[in-house]
Amino acid sequence: MMMKISVLKEHTAAVLAAVSVDQELAISLLKEAKTSDQKEYGKSLQRTYDLVFICWMSKLQNKPLPWEPSPKQFLEPGWYSDLTWEKVKTLQKLWKLLEFGEPYIRNKCLTSGQSYPFPDVFHLFAHIVVKEVKNDFGVCLKDYHVVSRMKIIEHSDLAIDLLSQKKLKPQKMKWLEKYHSQHYSNPWQEFSFFTLWYIASEDQENRELKKRLDNYLEAIKEYYKVERAGWKRTRSSKRIAKMNSSNWEKGIEKTGDRYGGTYS
Repeated sequence: MMMKISVLKEHTAAVLAAVSVDQELAISLLKEAKTSDQKEYGKSLQRTYDLVFICWMSKLQNKPLPWEPSPKQFLEPGWYSDLTWEKVKTLQKLWKLLEFGEPYIRNKCLTSGQSYPFPDVFHLFAHIVVKEVKNDFGVCLKDYHVVSRMKIIEHSDLAIDLLSQKKLKPQKMKWLEKYHSQHYSNPWQEFSFFTLWYIASEDQENRELKKRLDNYLEAIKEYYKVERAGWKRTRSSKRIAKMNSSNWEKGIEKTGDRYGGTYS
């Protein structure tokens, strides 16, 4: 019975997040996407997140992926398939962490005089996922933004190295917190994660919280490993197409050439 309840709650979280993401992207496409490149980028994000949640639901229900006639048209190249599944695992572990830790997050807000705008953990989770999507989509709305292949590899290397350490020391966590806030903007994800990390580090008896934190961090590390594998390719193969840097300039996307020197 407990397993059925757990699956139902995870089902609810996934559905709410998927609907929220679709609504947010649909609104963004209508209001903010002006160029054909921006519209296409928004639609590709929508397809990506639709696929993530379809995979999540299929896994929960222990059903084959509902593709017709074959999953190949959706999950090619192989690297994209691997990355999609790692994204599914990361969101599942984030949900598991929030499912257990939300009372601590709520209490931290209320005792420090902050407002807590979420009626339940489902809405907290959905908000974090939607904010992630808005950040992804916001790239194409900037007057100028570079998607640097080398910077992505460097960030992945840094994250994997940090997450591979047996114990994250407080000074490392403070550095990670500062680095994350400078490069990303998902305040409730950051607040939730670091609140739970500090609680777990101070309360050694809270083994369940520590286990869920460790599982989430491990999922993030594995995601970065797969992401790095794709970006580090120096040539295309059947499984992985070589990925080049690109930039956005006033709504137009330009992709770097194979030598990485110019954009076209």
